[in-house]
Order: sequence, then C-alpha cells, then structure tokens
Amino acid sequence: MLSKTLLTKKNGGTAKPFQYIGFRQVVILTAAPAAATVTVMVTKKSGGAGVDPDQAKEEDIASFKLCVGTTRCLQYVFPSKYNTGLLEAGNPVVDANSETKDIKIKVSWNGAKTGMSLNVDYLMAVADVQANDRWFVYDPDVFDPALSGVSTTTGVGYVALSVCAIAMSIVRLYE
Repeated sequence: MLSKTLLTKKNGGTAKPFQYIGFRQVVILTAAPAAATVTVMVTKKSGGAGVDPDQAKEEDIASFKLCVGTTRCLQYVFPSKYNTGLLEAGNPVVDANSETKDIKIKVSWNGAKTGMSLNVDYLMAVADVQANDRWFVYDPDVFDPALSGVSTTTGVGYVALSVCAIAMSIVRLYE
C-alpha cells in the first residue's frame, strides 16, 4: 500500500517532495536467433526520427519499436492521456467527476543494452491521484506493424516477448 503521507507536502519548504508517481513495466526479449540483430528505436513526443533510448533520456516518448531482424517487430504507441475517477466501495465510478489527464512516458535500457530489457515508465502528476479512493486507466497500443496495427492483445500477435501492457490499474491511497 502507498501511504498518502509520502505524497503530501512536508513542513519547512516550498517544494513538494514528489511531483510524479510512476509505474514501471519491464519489457524483456527472452531469446533471439543467434545471428539476429535486435534494434530498439524510440520516437520522442516532440517528433523526429526514431533514436536509440540512450539518445532520448529524460524525453517524453510517443512510441517505441523493438525488432528482431527486419521482419519481427513489436511496437508500442503511447497515448498522452489517461482516465481517472473515484472509487465507491472499491468499484470504479465513471461519471461527470471522471477526468482525462496527461501522462508522461519514459523509455530506458534496463541495465546494459545487451540484456535486451527495457524499462517503460508511466508517470502521472501526484496531485491527480493523491486523493483517497481513486482509479486510473491507461492502455497503450501494442502491435506487430507487419499486421497493419492489429493489437497483440487480440491474440493475433506472434512475438515471443514477456509483454504485459497496462490495461487497468487501481490506485488507493490511505492515510
């Protein structure tokens, strides 16, 4: 459980202790053919051509593409918004009090590049989720570009990766 007191401004200063709360997903390529080339390219939210994650440190990311060779790829596309609202008796309520908020996405290597492991960090403003009994939903698109954008979550995907897109998470903050 996450303590609400960790997210609350402390006495004796003007700066809040934390601006964002984050959730990390680790994407791991568990195996690749011995002669295969593995590439990862991220596209910055600000635009431009894809670059290695090392060239986009501290940048907001719009998408990333992981390829084994030139024909086996997995692409993540990150919407810039998530939905949030209140919980009543532990159940999400979707009503006029529900909101759409901004999310920041960061992608980095999890250790050395040779480990074929990436960190995907989902960051939300603490103030947006700081109240008790809140839910949020965020759903990036994950697909094989060769299948014309068909989501791997529909069962059509083939990529042998340890992938779990965030479909729904519930955040409960207690005193």
